Amino acid sequence: MGSSGEGMRVAAPAKINLFLNVTGRREDGFHLLQSLVAFADMGDGLTVRRDAELRLSIDGPFATDLD
Repeated sequence: MGSSGEGMRVAAPAKINLFLNVTGRREDGFHLLQSLVAFADMGDGLTVRRDAELRLSIDGPFATDLD
């Protein structure tokens, strides 16, 4: 994790769900899950900066495909 005057940048590693089973439902309506994941050596980077307005920008090779 790095921090500078430009904001804070953190890594968000990708994960692969090897399996995911829904095993039931809790009293509060959430599902009980059984899962096994593996983390990949790649992922996304997130940068957070303080600003006067709330906004989201996306960049990268597939950014034009995302709203």
